[in-house]
Amino acid sequence: MKNLTKFLVILALLGCNEDLPFETGFFPEDPVNLVELNTQYDEMNSNYIPTTTSEEAQLIFSSNSKKLGKDFNFEAKFIRFVWSKEVGNLTHQILTNNTEGYSDFYNKVQELQTDCNEKGPYSYFEKRGQSGLRYMLFSRDCGGKYKIVGREFSESSFSGRLATEESSLRLFEDNSNEMYPSFMGKDFSKELKNSEIPRPEQLVFSSDKSGNFKLYQLNIPANQSPFDFLTSASSKAISLINELNSEGNDHSPFINGELMLFASDRAGGYGGYDLYYSLFIGGKWTEAINLGPKINSEFDEFRPISIREEYSGFENSLMIFSSNRPGGLGGFDLYYVGIRKF
Repeated sequence: MKNLTKFLVILALLGCNEDLPFETGFFPEDPVNLVELNTQYDEMNSNYIPTTTSEEAQLIFSSNSKKLGKDFNFEAKFIRFVWSKEVGNLTHQILTNNTEGYSDFYNKVQELQTDCNEKGPYSYFEKRGQSGLRYMLFSRDCGGKYKIVGREFSESSFSGRLATEESSLRLFEDNSNEMYPSFMGKDFSKELKNSEIPRPEQLVFSSDKSGNFKLYQLNIPANQSPFDFLTSASSKAISLINELNSEGNDHSPFINGELMLFASDRAGGYGGYDLYYSLFIGGKWTEAINLGPKINSEFDEFRPISIREEYSGFENSLMIFSSNRPGGLGGFDLYYVGIRKF
């Protein structure tokens, strides 16, 4: 009996070490509608904030559903992507409002709302003293044109600013739209890396200063706070990203590491706005490449964001974007899809 017990224990231990048949996750190559988030109106312009749970994230996006199509405000949801190693399939869940931390997150997003349009949210961490402070940048059109504004978006303030104080990013002084800010840098990540606070080196955004929307960039001085510099009256050397701009509209950039995703209605696409990517290699951007017919359609695809590091156990990367293609709930819907790791 004693030997039988020992045998069963060894068998159980061996069973625990056995690899499951689908260890590596895979995001689908065909876009999937995030139907739980979408309405008959427009849902678009998302931002992704990882939580302490690796499968779970805070998702902020623009929707005009509450005002019945009249203006865009931000929506806040918790979303979870789960890969089954036993059967090899991916599921997503929109978590209920009683999820731990949801109410604080929801309330902070509500502080951003006005009677104007809010679009293109982008969160990042900045070092303040010995602490990391999360900021939220986004665009608002209260003056008739979209301008980029920013504010602290952390539970505690370390900068001396009021928690609800907003500042405008002083970029172009003329009457143009400025939208979709995104940072980049050699080791920059928009979220914390092993408690490190990575510093951005450049800001990329889109503006219609020249008539059509183009992609622009500017350097951030190494000896200044990025937020303080961008909201100050200091002169800023802003330049076009000539490698990527076209004769059409080039819009809504998002950068993750060396990868930039953006939308463009340039000639040669599949119709409307298509999604493109470029890689920052040797100090410049490579030629823009269309993400192809599985992702793009004859309608509009817009504001792509890439999530890579949070799902390191997947063969490919997660991308969330919006599209007004047929088959959705109406207007622009949010979709997710897998793209190759760059």
